[in-house]
Amino acid sequence: MRDFRWKDLLFPGFFLVSLALVFFLVPSLWEMFTDPERIVRLVRSWGLYGALGFLGLQVLQVVIFVLPGEVVQVAAGFLFGKWEGFLLSVVGIGLGSCFNFFLARLSGRGFVSSLVGEGELRRFDRFLSSSRGEGALFLLFLIPGIPKDVLCYVAGVGNLPFSLFFLLSMTARLPGIVGSVWLGHALFEQEWLVAGVIGAAAFVLFLLGVLFRDQLHSFLDRVRKRRR
Repeated sequence: MRDFRWKDLLFPGFFLVSLALVFFLVPSLWEMFTDPERIVRLVRSWGLYGALGFLGLQVLQVVIFVLPGEVVQVAAGFLFGKWEGFLLSVVGIGLGSCFNFFLARLSGRGFVSSLVGEGELRRFDRFLSSSRGEGALFLLFLIPGIPKDVLCYVAGVGNLPFSLFFLLSMTARLPGIVGSVWLGHALFEQEWLVAGVIGAAAFVLFLLGVLFRDQLHSFLDRVRKRRR
């Protein structure tokens, strides 16, 4: 029983203590991650280590899932351009997703339930455990407005192999990453029309994802039941 308790508490404890230290050491963390200009200034202040520092910020945003990710990716486009910014964002998101997945797998269901709530965890479980679980996972990562970083934790306590999770989740995320990074690049180049079109499209898609989230869950649930 003692071994089980240590395994059950060690990783969540380390995770929560780490988050507390981050917020204590950087009291303006939320303000920074909601303001791309602050991220730009911070990364530029690191000089030659800016790209490495940006990777750390991107990983941190994925791990601390309450922080908005799109702002970081917009800053990537502003700082590094379309292609380098896209590559850095993909690598950072990939590393953060791996961390979330394996932290959840090592810590167990209780830890993830404490993060997302048992009801929400059960609902995602139903989707991912169905015969079309892979398709459901892809859709959930593709559609804007779905908390994708949280899904990494949820997938970690499921039966999906890591390789398949990583392939599906990262492929589905690519359009959103491209849009955010290219928006940042358009702002840097002062291409206001391009920035306006990308920003408006992103806002509409995000709003639709939020408004129709429950309908999407209901649709996936109906598909799951038909496949039984």
